[in-house]
Amino acid sequence: MSRTNNVMVRFKAEGISAINHYLIYGVPSPFTYWGFVHNLTLKLGVKLKDERILPVIHFYKNRMSNGTFLQIRSNQRMNGNKKIGTIVDNPRADIDCSIVFQYEVNNVEIDEKIIKKQIMKLRFSGGVILADSIEVKLTKDENKIYNFVDKGYIFDEIDIEQTGENIIEAIFNETKPIKGNGWSMPTLLGYSLLEEPQSRKNTRFGYKHSFAEPYIGIVEYRIYEKFGDEPTTLFEDGWQIETSNKKIKITQGI
Repeated sequence: MSRTNNVMVRFKAEGISAINHYLIYGVPSPFTYWGFVHNLTLKLGVKLKDERILPVIHFYKNRMSNGTFLQIRSNQRMNGNKKIGTIVDNPRADIDCSIVFQYEVNNVEIDEKIIKKQIMKLRFSGGVILADSIEVKLTKDENKIYNFVDKGYIFDEIDIEQTGENIIEAIFNETKPIKGNGWSMPTLLGYSLLEEPQSRKNTRFGYKHSFAEPYIGIVEYRIYEKFGDEPTTLFEDGWQIETSNKKIKITQGI
């Protein structure tokens, strides 16, 4: 049986992309947190156990002006091109979050300082991670790792019930702001591959690439209390990647 270490990383990131998916603006999808940790463990030379992570959001704020996201002209991205550019959205946000995960222990020596040093080289969702904000906790005891996580929000997947409605209406009705129903929103939860994965240039770590269509679902946010009656665990509340029949989906729980 392989040994595992438990890790909690916390950081603040500014100017992150507020594009959850091309149809959705707002809080990052579960894929964003998973992709960050997956990249981190690859850089560290270890394997992310069960491809599972648990994000906790402590603070999130969209960068908006007069009720809209920042807009720029497309020529502003083209090194001062003098042609009049079209107006495009440039949605950005700031975040303070923690992510809990496990990695399988091998012959690579890793400690909290090494993990922090590697995080300082990364970006989160295109945003800049503030070096002074980075906290890392490492322990062999899974029961202890949650004691390092401060109060915040975690999120649960909600089944979309269709009763004669089309899927867009079902999502709209499920995310209407009804008092007492919590805070829910649509989010990217997976992809349906349009082709067999194949080798292409400039892929990360040489992974095969495939064009795909998105799978949109709904998550509901709930408060995380580290001393609650029903303690949060990576096994029950974490998110992990599952692949089957040309589908890639991030799912919650067992």
